Amino acid sequence: MTAGTVLHRTRAALTQWREYEQKQRAAKKQKDALVQVNIRTITKTPTPKSYQVLWEKVSTGPQTPKGDTELMTTTFTVGRIALKTLADAEENRLGLCVQSFDIREHQ
Repeated sequence: MTAGTVLHRTRAALTQWREYEQKQRAAKKQKDALVQVNIRTITKTPTPKSYQVLWEKVSTGPQTPKGDTELMTTTFTVGRIALKTLADAEENRLGLCVQSFDIREHQ
């Protein structure tokens, strides 16, 4: 999987994602922060069609000019889908559909 690959999501995963985004917006500590995501590793797990991504989120803003770094882990499960248009196929060359995911911050 490459950076920039667009993954299609099932309804359940999309609902999970929207809930996660709402929690993130509610918990946002900084206003006008710039966020950079650095992917450290992508690992295939023993569970079929599941991957674990270790990544860091670096937020910079008026209160943290040097950057505030959080180490995160995301585990997600994928399935295959039949893409209906050429545009969809070009954005998602592997035909992957995220079925579920879990995002956790390292303490």
